[in-house]
Amino acid sequence: MKHLERVVRNCIEYAEQNDLGMFIFNNQKGSGWVHNLSNHKIYSVGDFVDWIMHEKMKDKLIEQVEA
Repeated sequence: MKHLERVVRNCIEYAEQNDLGMFIFNNQKGSGWVHNLSNHKIYSVGDFVDWIMHEKMKDKLIEQVEA
């Protein structure tokens, strides 16, 4: 499995565990996308990874503030 594909699959796992939606990943060479089945939104791979990383950072900050 390529590195980028592994990153996207980890992001999908995180998103589904945190109830951000249900996702399908289409890894087409040069034009992959991620589809959120819950709200029918389609993300480019880069936009999806950015969104999930932002959500992870928010969760970490909330944990630090609560501690």
